[in-house]
Amino acid sequence: SVRRACIKSLSWAGHDGRVPEALLDLARDGREDEGFRALAYKAMYRMGHRSEVAEAVAAAMRSTQEPAAVRRGAAWGAFLAARRVEVRNALTAILDDSGEDEALRLEALKSLFGSQNIADIRRRFLTLAAAEREPSEVRAAAAYALVRRVGEAEVRRELTRLADRDSDPAVREAAAKALTGHIGEEVMRFFHIDGGVPGDYRDPLEGE
Repeated sequence: SVRRACIKSLSWAGHDGRVPEALLDLARDGREDEGFRALAYKAMYRMGHRSEVAEAVAAAMRSTQEPAAVRRGAAWGAFLAARRVEVRNALTAILDDSGEDEALRLEALKSLFGSQNIADIRRRFLTLAAAEREPSEVRAAAAYALVRRVGEAEVRRELTRLADRDSDPAVREAAAKALTGHIGEEVMRFFHIDGGVPGDYRDPLEGE
């Protein structure tokens, strides 16, 4: 729709303080359509360095009063904001809660992809990937995320074990992909990353 296209286009205009303010107003408005609210949070993806955006994203993720779609949109939009401790704490709280909506946990995991320089995040991914009690999709995503740290002996050892011997074929496949160490289009699309090879930029909001 035209309105969806307009909301997405605002993701590039965060340098104008009026833009995050307008997106926050839409995202927080409980009278608005859930899909538009979720998209407004996603459109703030590049604005996570702003304290008001980071605080709003963290609050929306934590709020069980918010519709599931809105919480997922906030988690999706938290990728860059995850550099801030309060946002990471909200994401890890969701990821650690097996009673949470599985789709929300997956979005939280994806938004923590860029935080694996923090040992605690790496340990979470390793633990989740190996945890047979966890949903298959969560385990596979955790294993796949470790593509970024495959150069580390502990990570490579665990991914090799999962690829060779895990009982879940989805986990075996994800671990095998992670072992290649290749961060290409497939990884960027899955984890909604806006980087890539020089000259081949992609917009994470494409297709949203």
